[in-house]
Amino acid sequence: MMDILLTGAGFTRNWGGWLANEAFEYVLGRPEIGVELRQRLWADKMKGKGFEDTLGVLQQEASTGRPRAAEIVDEFLAALVAMFNEMNQGLATAQFEPQNVTAYLVGTYLARFDYIFTLNQDLLLEHHYLNGNIGLQLPRKFSGWQMPGLKPLNPTAAAYDPAGRHVPMMTPDDPPFRISAGQQPYIKLHGSSSWMRQAGGRLLVLGGGKEIDIRREPLLNWYHKEFADVLKRPGAKLTVIGYSFGDKHVNDAIGDAANTGSLSLFIIDPVGVDVLNKEGDIAMPANHPLIERLGPSVRGASRRPLSATFGHDYVEHAKVLSFLGTP
Repeated sequence: MMDILLTGAGFTRNWGGWLANEAFEYVLGRPEIGVELRQRLWADKMKGKGFEDTLGVLQQEASTGRPRAAEIVDEFLAALVAMFNEMNQGLATAQFEPQNVTAYLVGTYLARFDYIFTLNQDLLLEHHYLNGNIGLQLPRKFSGWQMPGLKPLNPTAAAYDPAGRHVPMMTPDDPPFRISAGQQPYIKLHGSSSWMRQAGGRLLVLGGGKEIDIRREPLLNWYHKEFADVLKRPGAKLTVIGYSFGDKHVNDAIGDAANTGSLSLFIIDPVGVDVLNKEGDIAMPANHPLIERLGPSVRGASRRPLSATFGHDYVEHAKVLSFLGTP
């Protein structure tokens, strides 16, 4: 059996991280945002689109040489980096564990996974989970952790951290990339707010055209292939926490694995299995492609917040752990 975890923005939301609508509201107040960009953001908002849709169109316009498009993209990215910096400062001081009974710790739960993949670019787990205690967790599956394919950026800088837990800036190492035996891999599929490209600039995949950006970056391309390959291993069990199923390339990887008939899926989300219904209707349409593709693999869901499940909701905790089986 292979236990795999995939987290999205809804995971970090349990500790105060911002969701997409909140990110939109944050960037509106940033001084980097000019009049034209603010108008574009509001126009797309009125059409039911998000800030990443706006960024994606602007990136496309910049690639075709539209006047001022590249400048506006730079404004946008500066505002988003500021957002991550502010959010990371708050996450660093957050109370990570709802209580202190070892069997019910979030860290104890995370240490049970053979792979942790995330679409998040914040530093929540770097601050609170990725430490020497992983090797002490029971059952003892790992001697430590790793973020494969990365090396410290020289000179090593540290993201501002009022709690004193410094997170070094990282950059992709030279290929070939590999996962070390005995180390729990923590793989950030869309880059991170503390990573820099070797050519300069933050290694953050945002906006439209994520698949193109991923293919252009050797490390992220390898990450995505690793994600797709791991899901297809016999007996793979995927727990998804706080992912809204809005990225086609991620959905395709999960769907391709589901088509093999061996993938089992458990969803932790405030709306449970209804997160698969992208139309948001109360009733799931019988002909919805995502439901048709992933529904047969779903083996349960949890709608309760992690603060309750890993606090004192022992009934829900037992249900969440039952998907992983006995230690």
